Amino acid sequence: MKKEIRLMLDYQCYPIWIYDENGDFIDNDLMEEIRKDDKLVAILEELQNEFDALYLNNQEEFKYIGFNSEIDKQRFEEMVYQVHNMLSNLLSEKYIVKNMVDVQDM
Repeated sequence: MKKEIRLMLDYQCYPIWIYDENGDFIDNDLMEEIRKDDKLVAILEELQNEFDALYLNNQEEFKYIGFNSEIDKQRFEEMVYQVHNMLSNLLSEKYIVKNMVDVQDM
């Protein structure tokens, strides 16, 4: 059985979640295979920054504010699919790669 990589978004957390063969959480960070791919690292950081921007976080409140437009939401969804495809192409021999991001619920 393979370890699992989940593409998941949580406020100010890296979008890569690593689980062992038993489904137990290992880490929320880049693994060596990803660190070598500058393009993938950049798009992962962009994805996380875009996700974090969907929230208002200041000393007075923390709340979800959402996308500015439907076009922004579609662009974000395309970025999620692009990242998932890149992760799958890079890691599928060693890991199960799952996309756990549901943009429609955002």
